[in-house]
Amino acid sequence: MSQKRVAILIFCVFLLVGSVLVGAVFLTESKYRKKQERCTMKTYGIVSKAAPYRSRDIDHYPHETWYCFYQYEAGGRQYEKRGAFGRSRPLFEVGQKVALFYNPQDGEDFYVPQEWQFRLGLLLKIIGSVFLAIAVLTAAIAVKML
Repeated sequence: MSQKRVAILIFCVFLLVGSVLVGAVFLTESKYRKKQERCTMKTYGIVSKAAPYRSRDIDHYPHETWYCFYQYEAGGRQYEKRGAFGRSRPLFEVGQKVALFYNPQDGEDFYVPQEWQFRLGLLLKIIGSVFLAIAVLTAAIAVKML
């Protein structure tokens, strides 16, 4: 395989991986912003339970993801809904009072701000940006080889 083909292959791989990482973070952040725009009414709910979801990963090893369920009142109605994100351990204690925001048009549409705090997002943006930078450098090197 020629050096030019290797450079093109490296470019494609780094461009793909970098784009996926950065894109996934931006899609998640966009979803959160839309949720914030819809869910403007603040209330307080109680963590009614923390329940595991058991699955198997790609290598068929068992994996457990914990979800919190929240009881809250919105528009005069009572709701019990599962949180948006699972974690390796419950985010809150059962019985804990938490602030949440709901959609005044649809009380079932809600979010808990603490569930959306991802430190991982910044890390993935940085790693994705590094991959994209390597792709650009590789492309520049490949162009000089022509």
